[in-house]
Amino acid sequence: MTRSRTGYKEFNKYLASPTPSNDSYHHAVEQMKQSTRQYARRQILWIRNKLLPAVRAVNSKKLLVPTYLLDVTGE
Repeated sequence: MTRSRTGYKEFNKYLASPTPSNDSYHHAVEQMKQSTRQYARRQILWIRNKLLPAVRAVNSKKLLVPTYLLDVTGE
């Protein structure tokens, strides 16, 4: 299943409106933020459930695949 990137879909209604309002803009921004968070969660789950087990399986065969953790929680 291919998922579209976040951003345009959330702003489509705002951009298509003949008279866009501040409320519709702020609503679009909030929708974009929520979609971005959901996309990030899906990425984390994919890494945890698919990528890391595959790396561990390869590493168990004495072939080392380096993995790095990037912590971006401290904004």
